Amino acid sequence: MENPNGGGVKMNKTCDQCRQRKIRCIVPETPSGSQPRCTYCIKRGIPCYFSVFRRKARFRVANSLPASSRPSGKVALGELFVDRVLQHGPQDVVLSDESAVFTSPDEKVPSCGLAFFSEQKVASLNQRIGNSRVQDVVQRLDDFILNRLGIPDASSWPPIPFHKPMKRERITSEEATGYIQAFFVNLHPVYPFLDREEFEAQAFDPNLTAFLHHNPVFSALYHCILALGSQFLGCGTFEPGKGRSWELFQVAISHMSDIIIPRESIESVQALVAMSIYAMNSCALQLDGFFLSHAARMVVELRYHKNVSSEPKHLRVFWVIYALEKQQGMHCRTCSIIPDEDIGCVIPPFPEAQYENFNWFVSLIQIGRITSIIYTSLFSVSASLRSRESSQSTIEQVHEMLEAWRQSIPAEIRPGSAAQFPVSAPPSTNLAALHIHFSYYHTIIALDRLSLYLNRDGGSKAQSSKQRLMSTARTVIELTKHIDIQPQVPMFILAVLPVSAVFILFDLVIHNPFHRESRTNLSLLDSAAGYFALMGIASNHSMPGSIMPEFTHIAREYFWKVQHQKGTVTGRKKSAAEAPPEDNNTMEKPVVAQEVNMKGSPSYITGSPTFQMEPLIPSTTTDPGIRVARGCSHPSSHTGSVDSDYLEYPTPIAFDAASDFQIGESVDLRTLFGWGFPAGGTSMMTMDEWAADPMNFEPAAGVGELELGTDCVGHMQGT
Repeated sequence: MENPNGGGVKMNKTCDQCRQRKIRCIVPETPSGSQPRCTYCIKRGIPCYFSVFRRKARFRVANSLPASSRPSGKVALGELFVDRVLQHGPQDVVLSDESAVFTSPDEKVPSCGLAFFSEQKVASLNQRIGNSRVQDVVQRLDDFILNRLGIPDASSWPPIPFHKPMKRERITSEEATGYIQAFFVNLHPVYPFLDREEFEAQAFDPNLTAFLHHNPVFSALYHCILALGSQFLGCGTFEPGKGRSWELFQVAISHMSDIIIPRESIESVQALVAMSIYAMNSCALQLDGFFLSHAARMVVELRYHKNVSSEPKHLRVFWVIYALEKQQGMHCRTCSIIPDEDIGCVIPPFPEAQYENFNWFVSLIQIGRITSIIYTSLFSVSASLRSRESSQSTIEQVHEMLEAWRQSIPAEIRPGSAAQFPVSAPPSTNLAALHIHFSYYHTIIALDRLSLYLNRDGGSKAQSSKQRLMSTARTVIELTKHIDIQPQVPMFILAVLPVSAVFILFDLVIHNPFHRESRTNLSLLDSAAGYFALMGIASNHSMPGSIMPEFTHIAREYFWKVQHQKGTVTGRKKSAAEAPPEDNNTMEKPVVAQEVNMKGSPSYITGSPTFQMEPLIPSTTTDPGIRVARGCSHPSSHTGSVDSDYLEYPTPIAFDAASDFQIGESVDLRTLFGWGFPAGGTSMMTMDEWAADPMNFEPAAGVGELELGTDCVGHMQGT
């Protein structure tokens, strides 16, 4: 492609966005002199850039140079990826698609459980199921979230302004007192960043109005505390711009310029922390991470992390920012702003977070440090320089750290089982327990997905990771019964980790339809579907509650179709064995799997050759060469022994990067999917059909009534 600005510079034929996603870049005809834009970037409403075409130079590195001249697997002490770039120029590495959340390249294992569907993986699911339903659902989920975040130019959700509301109701002193008390009772024990006596002395001052007028920073903190507390009294919503809580929050963020432009102060940091807590909720999803990054930068500038003269209120706000920012980095797959190696301050007492002899918040700080170690050593760009053996050893070490941390928590509230959770606890205890449990499960999911990648050749370690993934996903879904679907619940707890758990169980059911645990996994997917359906109703459809249950519908439909076909084939084999042969010289003909035509339901098998359904019934092939050709990693994958404890779970297989494995992909809830699927394929069910009965997860007519063969029933019951 020629440079439209002239100069004879040759441009790449594929834009930067499409090159990162490895998808086809279609550029419509562009008038002479105009900047070309591909159809993908036009649809997404994102900038479209075509980089200058450069041939990669081949460097002959002398033996005296570090790192790149050494044998593979050896890395210089303290060497980072940027060191290689500075010394030797461009490197072969798969970089991140910063505009993706639910999708990820095939060559990467991200730290976030949402980055789940690569193009290769979706194509594999299409082939296995026999249609493009998964592709269609993921695409709809992509479009919904992008629209919800206001990313496309034509989004129906307007951007969040940073000015005071035009009209707002006056808050009486009684209402303000109620909001402040609600905050300190329900939320402050989870995020204890304020000195309550000091704040209330200012908030209840008789000259408060004049003080707020002359001190815009405290006004921001004051109104944000009111906004947070009012959510617990029914004044919050799931949507931005609605409700009294948002009105108060709008007043708070209107002082943003007074907070970040002048010199840093403790009041500015406190105001940013309060805004960060509010922005973790669904109504402020567009601002997720914005205030927290400013707070982390400011607290480092103020030296609270290593100043000998730091006061208790300085230490309080620092450690709250630390705990939130470390978790945010792991969730969004970005390095922390706060340098752990430069921290020298003590942890002050947090009596608000005390649970008998256990302190919730100190435990959150501890797992924040563990996740920081995990991201730096396993999921950063520089971690891709490490050998596979080194990363496997690191995973074992951090598992030991996580287990030691888990054992430090009282047994009745210890992560690891849904039964170990406080029942009928006050909101602050319930929210703190969910933070503890979900932080642990999210970390386990990230480690085990990476472990599966590193141990993709199979073995006991890979099988242990699959079993642990299944157990963790089940526990997360079981814990959704303790989640109060309210606007004040953080998005990570309300939706992010439950969505990740659904993705895991969905994969397990699709790839293991005859496993003894598949029925239980389907039941839990039903529970998750009900949870998300309630979320959609409670949020007035501002959350994708009607889309997530479709994963359950796809899994259940595929499961019953496979069971029916197995029962049919088993019955035919049994009849053939009992019937006397008509001709002894006639050879037995192979049984061919037949497509199920379910009564009362549309045929979902597409006629497109791209999505021809794989044989649903496991063959009896025993030739190891054939098993390898099929990509089978375990002998039972294509034999009759498919109901054992062995689990199939897909791992990336396209690795063409320089290092043994490439990780460190980045994601942010403000910028979701960001890559498109190739056109084509037929949807299994239209939107109108799904909307007519979104909670119908029973098998189609004729399938639920079939009587499975004795062997099939025995297999499913684990006998």
